[in-house]
Parts: sequence; structure tokens; C-alpha cells
Amino acid sequence: MTDTIFRCGQLVTSKGHTALSGDAMSEIMVVDGAGMAVRNGRIVGVGRFSDIDSRFNGRIIDLGDAVVTPGLVDPHTHCIFSGSRESELGMKLSGKSYMDILAAGGGILSTVRKTRNASSESLKADAVSRINSMMAGGVTSVELKSGYGLNLEGELKMLRIACDIAHGMMAVPTYLGAHAFPPEKGRKEYVREIVKEQLPEVKRLSLSSYCDIFIEKGAFNIREARSILCAAKELGFRITAHIDEFSNTGGAVLAAELAAVSVSHLAFTPRSDFALLAEAGTIGIILPSTPLFSMGNRYPDAGSMISEGMAVAVGTDLSPNSWNESLMLSCLLSVYRCGLKQEEAITAATLNSACAIGLGGIAGSLEPGKRADFVCFDFDDYRKIFYRYAANQVKSVYSGGREAVLNTTSFS
Repeated sequence: MTDTIFRCGQLVTSKGHTALSGDAMSEIMVVDGAGMAVRNGRIVGVGRFSDIDSRFNGRIIDLGDAVVTPGLVDPHTHCIFSGSRESELGMKLSGKSYMDILAAGGGILSTVRKTRNASSESLKADAVSRINSMMAGGVTSVELKSGYGLNLEGELKMLRIACDIAHGMMAVPTYLGAHAFPPEKGRKEYVREIVKEQLPEVKRLSLSSYCDIFIEKGAFNIREARSILCAAKELGFRITAHIDEFSNTGGAVLAAELAAVSVSHLAFTPRSDFALLAEAGTIGIILPSTPLFSMGNRYPDAGSMISEGMAVAVGTDLSPNSWNESLMLSCLLSVYRCGLKQEEAITAATLNSACAIGLGGIAGSLEPGKRADFVCFDFDDYRKIFYRYAANQVKSVYSGGREAVLNTTSFS
């Protein structure tokens, strides 16, 4: 007995369990007059409604003329933090760069001070509120980074919150102790602490299977990054990295050498490095709202990444610096500023993003065996998703085959 049969105007999805690259990113399945059968929260059939209705039994939920896509997946967020940094907008408008603000003790370090002093309860409540907002915009799976503790106690506090949230939705915690250098420690001392204390303890407690690092002038250099990432790999972590957000750091070469699962930003990555990342199977996560909020005019060249054979994903980079809770805004910018086709943007925000955070086997596409996570858009054609952008055009969001009910404490 099938629990539910959904009927919609148009169903759009990529297919597969691994990240798509090159021309395959455009090869989406479009079914008009579609149906989808769901049993116990998993998809058991997808196709024309007439076919699904004849093959399965169960109650029918009519979604009208809505366009249905897989639930969106945000593979890069700094969603757990305390406080805000609206005062820095004026500094940016006066010409101060992100790294200028960080060097003066603001930016990440400002958030670190507030997050260290915040209770776990308040941090979780704030994070859940942001995630609810993201879910209302179509996100059903999310990555949650640490990185605002910059000491063992603070990083573990953030990861525990991320794991707790994960019990209520599809969430993937990522350890980012190497986000910046804490003011109370020297560079060598802190790198040693990450390698000898933080990484082993995160691993022992099973709080994360991913290790991230911020490689940039004024943050971690290549030598420090190699030390941290190699230590993480030896402990069994999957590795990822922030690279080339404000300059070409050489981080792409290191990431390719170490076969990183993904790298993020890539605004200043030379095209020659895209081929290295493609050969290594590293997914490029573009974050096009970040240069928007950082007053930059350099956007990642996702079109060239795809031409060089890379798989591309898209995320929000939700953080106090780029407070973007709308993955749809990031998708829009990926089309208008980064060179993605509409079909590629759908793949980037669903299947490829799921694969970037280890969820490709259960999320990111609408096909038998996967979770019934999907979004209903108030359109009759998927091409309007990136053509019209005004109020939230999401009609409803389903997680595990059930319509999401949003509140400030949990998901159902």
C-alpha cells in the first residue's frame, strides 16, 4: 500500500547518486502532468500521473499546476552564531575590505566573542530560526559549520548544536576550527592545537566527518593548510576548503592534490586550476551572494568550471558577513552573474549540493529509493523560477513526504 500519490503540473529533477559535471549538469528530466508515489517517506515511483496512478494505490494529494523540484540543498552555511555585524556595512561602504575589518578585530573575531559568550540554548534557537527561514524558501538539507569558537570548548559547543539540529532535519555538521586565528594564541600554537587537540576530539566524539579551512591572505596559508588537512585526512575526515575568495592563494592546487570533496568560493581561482579540480573529482561550491555582500565585483566563473569538467554546486554562505537566508537568491545570481544555465542551476542547488555534503545517495533528486524531499513552486514552467524573482514563490515544502511545519524549536 503506497502512502501517498502526489500530482503536479510539472516535475523537474536531475538523476543519479553522484555529482554531475560538464554537459550532464544540463540533462534534467522534465515531466508534464507528473505524478510521484511515496511510501514511508521514500519515493517509489516517478512519471506521468496516469502511469503512477495505475501502478500504485493510495491517497492522492493534488498540488495543482505547481512546478515540483527536489528539495534544495545548501552545502555551505555558517548558520550557528550569536549577534550581528550591521555596523560593518558602513565600513564596507567607506571602502574597508573584509580582510581590513578582520585585521582590526572585527569580522569573524567579533562574532567569535559573541558566540563564545552565548549559551547553547540561545545559539540553537537562533540557528533554528534561520533554518526555518531557509526551509520556507525551499531548503530541505543544510550544511552547518562551526568556526566561531576558535578553541576546543567553543568548537565542540557549536558542533553539538549542529548535531542536535540534525535530529530534526537533514543537516550535516562541518568542523571549521581553522576559520581564523584567535587573538589569545599565536599562529603556530593554534595550528598545533587544531592538529593535536581539536581534530582528535571531534573525531572521538563523532561530531563531524568533514574538516574545513579558510585559506586566504590574513587567514591560513598553504603550509598551515597542508598541515591541518593532512592531519584531518589521517584521522578519516573528508576535507573541504574556502579558497580564493579575495585572491588567488594556490588553495585549488592543494585541494586537488589532497582530493578534497569540495572547495568553496573560487572567485579568484584561475581557469587552469579548474581542470586540476575536475580531475580530482572535487566539487566547486559557488557562493555568489558573498561578493554581493562584500561589495566585490568578482564572481566565480561557474561557466568555465563546467567547461573544464567540474561539478558545480551553489550555496548561500549564510553568515554575519553575508546574511543570506535565500538559496534562491544565490541561484538567481548563479545564473545572472556566474554563467550557469537554468538547468545547471537546478542541478547545482540539488543533486550536486547533496553530493558535496555526502547526501547524494538519499537526497538531491526525485527518483525511487530517495527521500521524498521536494519543493512546490507557484509556477507552471520551471524556466520561470529564475525569470521571476519577487516574493517567495515557494507554495509548500515536503520533507520525507510530509509537508514541513515550521516553528522556532523543531521540525516535523
